Amino acid sequence: EHIMKFPTYTSHYSRQQNPNKKYLNPGLNVKKMYDFYKELCKEKGKEPVTLPYYRYVFNTKFNLSFHRPQTDTCATCDRLQQLIVHGSPDEKQAATVQKELHLRKAESAKAQLDKAKEQAKNDSSHKAV
Repeated sequence: EHIMKFPTYTSHYSRQQNPNKKYLNPGLNVKKMYDFYKELCKEKGKEPVTLPYYRYVFNTKFNLSFHRPQTDTCATCDRLQQLIVHGSPDEKQAATVQKELHLRKAESAKAQLDKAKEQAKNDSSHKAV
């Protein structure tokens, strides 16, 4: 429950390889998260689990990493995500549809580029830029 409270980010370009992978703020690590968890337990008067157990749960129950992928979101994705998170219900719905369409177009363009690169590699009469 505590781990799920940290904001996560999705990758713009690696959705096909690992669509469920989420990224945490690169300034975090398991030890820092555990320290926050211990403070929360102290405030609630509860006994915290051990750091090794916290780490085990983090590594086995969540598909999280502590860095954003090298290729990240574009300005359009960032803008639409902000509307999805902070907009009115109508804005959220429209932004969700727009973002999905935008991501499909990006994936299609990437697939076309990959295909062109493969053709250029296998056939000297083709060039890909």
